[in-house]
Amino acid sequence: MSVVTLQLGQCGNQIGQLFFDTLIKDNHPKTKGKITQQYLGQSFQRFFTQRDNGCYEARAVSVDTEKKVVSKVLNKAEKTGKWCYPEGQQLSGRRGAGNNWADGFYNHGTKCEEEVLDLVQKELEKCDHFGGFLSLMSIGGGTGSGLGTHITQALKDNFDRSFLVNVLIWPHSAGEVIVQNYNAVLSLAHLSESTDALLIFQNDSIKKIVQKMSPASKVTFFDMNKIVTDHLASTLQPAVSEFGSRNLLGSYLEYLVPHPDYKLLTTRFVPQLTEGAIPFSTFKWSSLTKTTNQMLITQDITEEGV
Repeated sequence: MSVVTLQLGQCGNQIGQLFFDTLIKDNHPKTKGKITQQYLGQSFQRFFTQRDNGCYEARAVSVDTEKKVVSKVLNKAEKTGKWCYPEGQQLSGRRGAGNNWADGFYNHGTKCEEEVLDLVQKELEKCDHFGGFLSLMSIGGGTGSGLGTHITQALKDNFDRSFLVNVLIWPHSAGEVIVQNYNAVLSLAHLSESTDALLIFQNDSIKKIVQKMSPASKVTFFDMNKIVTDHLASTLQPAVSEFGSRNLLGSYLEYLVPHPDYKLLTTRFVPQLTEGAIPFSTFKWSSLTKTTNQMLITQDITEEGV
């Protein structure tokens, strides 16, 4: 089942580019592992199409009110030589939403809705078996929160039988944008009625994980985005099932969203190690599951004190 990803706003586009890059690297490991052809086939079919030249093309639509971010992620993908974004499946404007939720929702969202839906329809026509939408956005600014919320509602109105999961980057508790709390509340109020699940990543928690893994380093947005995309890739990559291939998003929603009012989701990720430390470490499933269980009991996103 193919998943179409929507990258909405600056944060959504940056997360999306790093997410697809993480998927490609996971499917081309530097060390020998037990990656099967079935695993690779499901992963590529889920998130990519393959061009005639062998390059993998992300099943994605990129939207932002400013061109620079969209252009930057396109160039980064192209430079890898392994994957790229589809041509003409991007929409950008000349003026940002200025952290104004209403401007993003009512102004930019209304103006670009029809064009975004056309781009989405083109991407859907490439899918043999469509499994749902994955929307990436932040809810602290104006474009990702306001415009992203408007596009989410439009998707639900026009593709009401399709699964829709929103990945939300929650703003820091203090400091970023003076109106971020209003933007977040307005976004949640609308999204809770139009999406099937909200997968939330809190910036404060993500920063805490980065500081634990690299205490001597200064925390950057790239470091935090990398943690988010590692969580996403681990969650959305294929897993062995006795029932064979199933609808990815549908399977998650079946078990994680038992009632339409209970759709706020979070993730826990272990082991929390730097890439350089992983080759020198060994783990057993029993110890990993025990650690994650303790993290749930203590309501902590890190392994500290577990």
